[in-house]
Amino acid sequence: MSSPNQTQNSQIENQNASRIAEIEVATSKIEVDDPLFLHSSDHSSLVLVLDLLNESNYVGWSRAMMITLEGNDKLGFLNGEIETLGVNDANYK
Repeated sequence: MSSPNQTQNSQIENQNASRIAEIEVATSKIEVDDPLFLHSSDHSSLVLVLDLLNESNYVGWSRAMMITLEGNDKLGFLNGEIETLGVNDANYK
């Protein structure tokens, strides 16, 4: 029969093991060529195209935007090539 200290130590070890597993899942690495990868320079105020969109520059603006998004491997979010992650996916947050 195990002592109370052994039981408590076993419980702590089990808790630590489950925390480590949670951390490993939370920090699963996304490869650099994966569209879900966010570079340190990716942020919401990043200027992708210098010219503001207006009534007269749509063609040039859209071409510049497509080139930029394709270069950053993000165009698939707009054209549907990249599927939405399921809530059970390890990378879903």
